[in-house]
Amino acid sequence: MIELGSDKKHFCSLPHLLISNCPPVAMSFRAPRKVSPSKRSTLTNALEPFLLVPTEQVPTQRMVRGTSNFTVLPPRDFVDPDGSFAQPHVTSVTPATSATSARADDVSTSAPVVVDDTVSTPYSRKKDRQWQKWAIDIIPTLLKPYLSLLRETDSLRDGIPGTSEINCNCRSSVRRINVACVYFERIKVVKVCSCSAALQLLSRGLFPCAPTEPSLAVDLNMLDYVKELFVRSPPNTTAWCDTLEAFLGNCKYKLQTKDSLRRRFGSALHWYSKLLDAKKLLVQSHIDEARKAIIAEDEVDSPSNDQNGIMKLILFLDDEALPAEDQKEPNSCNRPSDYLRARCPLCFGSSQCHNGDFTADVIVCLDACFTQKRRKNPRGGGRGPADIHPDTVFLSEAQVKEMEDYVAEQRPARPMNRKSKAKADDGINLDDGYEPSMRVPTSVLDGCQESFTAADSKRVKASTQMFSDTGVMGLLCRHDRVLWLANMTSAGERQYYALALVKQLFDHLPSTMTVGLLYDIGCQLHRSCVKWDFLDKNIMDRLVFGISVFHAFGHQWACQIIYHPRKCNGFGLTDGEGCERFWSSIKLLIPSLRVSGYYQWLYTIDNQVDYLDEKSLKELGQWLFRKWQQCQEKKIKSEAILHEVNISTETLQAEWMAQVAEQTKPIQKQSKKNATIAVANVLALISTRKSFQDDLVRFDQMIASGNYDTLE
Repeated sequence: MIELGSDKKHFCSLPHLLISNCPPVAMSFRAPRKVSPSKRSTLTNALEPFLLVPTEQVPTQRMVRGTSNFTVLPPRDFVDPDGSFAQPHVTSVTPATSATSARADDVSTSAPVVVDDTVSTPYSRKKDRQWQKWAIDIIPTLLKPYLSLLRETDSLRDGIPGTSEINCNCRSSVRRINVACVYFERIKVVKVCSCSAALQLLSRGLFPCAPTEPSLAVDLNMLDYVKELFVRSPPNTTAWCDTLEAFLGNCKYKLQTKDSLRRRFGSALHWYSKLLDAKKLLVQSHIDEARKAIIAEDEVDSPSNDQNGIMKLILFLDDEALPAEDQKEPNSCNRPSDYLRARCPLCFGSSQCHNGDFTADVIVCLDACFTQKRRKNPRGGGRGPADIHPDTVFLSEAQVKEMEDYVAEQRPARPMNRKSKAKADDGINLDDGYEPSMRVPTSVLDGCQESFTAADSKRVKASTQMFSDTGVMGLLCRHDRVLWLANMTSAGERQYYALALVKQLFDHLPSTMTVGLLYDIGCQLHRSCVKWDFLDKNIMDRLVFGISVFHAFGHQWACQIIYHPRKCNGFGLTDGEGCERFWSSIKLLIPSLRVSGYYQWLYTIDNQVDYLDEKSLKELGQWLFRKWQQCQEKKIKSEAILHEVNISTETLQAEWMAQVAEQTKPIQKQSKKNATIAVANVLALISTRKSFQDDLVRFDQMIASGNYDTLE
């Protein structure tokens, strides 16, 4: 482990230095000074393993102010017959994978471990090891005992007998630990064996704060209460723990250390949520297997046994593994994927996928939100372990990046050719017309683009210098249920986010289903898709573009005639503003997620979407009844108006088509010189008129005088 007789020496920073097969030498060892992780710089850390250099090569430390009379001894971390050696503070630039960082006791002479392009610290390595212990060992072990506990206690309704000491069948030599158990109204200390502390605590209706040797456990009823509270109000663990500590303090229950409850309670709440996710995934896998056995479907996308269902949640997932198994061959069946049928049973649950009488079989809406952004880590920390929600609705980074690269390849960068623009403005005749497959003139599309560009330029959306994640773009169905979300990292709204979401939707639909898409700038997205072939022809033939109702009035009138959902067949009374309602429902997450970690940010939004889905599912019947009544009322009023005007429906339709054809005509060829020419013509007419008036006066004078000699 130690190489003697060289200028530079490598060894691993172990608590105790062990040397074998070496002669006795005079040796002293001083451990490096420990620095709090919160105060340690990301560039200067106690690295593992670290380098030893001769003491004389270590840079001289700066003298403390007022200590000029003192002599600073050179640092000596290791002494052998070759001399004294010290550990310098060095900067690592060698990347490593996150998998290597999990091995805290790995002895090698390679560069320090790096997680997410930042230097690994003891604190980050500890968190990584703790995450793996929770996800791979503890949660799978607790899953079935937790289900048994729910069955035996009628979902925790029946009381669980508590004792001050929990018996264990392990050998007596195993150390027993004291655990402070926090309830709503008291704190109780129990003794458990360190061999299976989590399992013993769970059997008493408690959940530990750490995977091994926990010092605190929380009542399951309290965790359930807080979990339900945090999806209905802004999640704030600090406020809850301060309130709980104050309440218990009034009852003369005191914790020994300050702020000791917040961190441990937050850890227990997070991993209890993961246990609930594992339970839900396991139950859903059994339901899927039973359903598929009954209806004998060809597609099998659920886990085949309990262990597969558990491992789908707990494995160390990377972003490439986010899509579900039913995404492998989504167009090979005659129904929407199981994922879509679970997302919205009203849109995708029907056995009839396509109806030729409808313009669109399903209607979805797109929009972006720049209030759900996340600040950059001021300490340059990484993302940490990939803690993904099992039912995540986020597209993977690989999917978004793939579409971004494809869009950049299909659409070249637009050069700023000022000469050609100036030449076009100098009176050259401009021709208007229709672009291929577009029903709106080019001049109208340009006007819409300019108006929205001008509006966006006045909005400060998100700075990429301060925010790692600048917003979220969502794809929702007409029932305001989230289908997918895309994490945005750009300063503004980019088309490749919308295209990635649309492509993901069609990947989960059979090849016959048609889709109506409502988007704030649907005309521009339609134009780009046609011009640059962003989407396959098979998708474009089944996609109908429209504009959301509240944003349609910012478009040109000719654009509204074609893209307004009230004027476009197939959209009915759908307003396309479901995304706005969704942004409003998750606005309570803005304060806490602004400073959260990356995976905590994703997980919290996924958890909120899961809650909104359950809430919406219970209200879909009322939603249908309410919408049906509104449709009937509007139908009765419209029929009364048609009966009053006494004009046939065929005549009204013909007049409407004539109006559309007239108001969507391209503008005539025009030039800036036309106005100058018109003014010159008017001035010439005025001059001619004045000349004629002068001639009339002269002729009248000649008639009055009778002198016609000047007449020629």
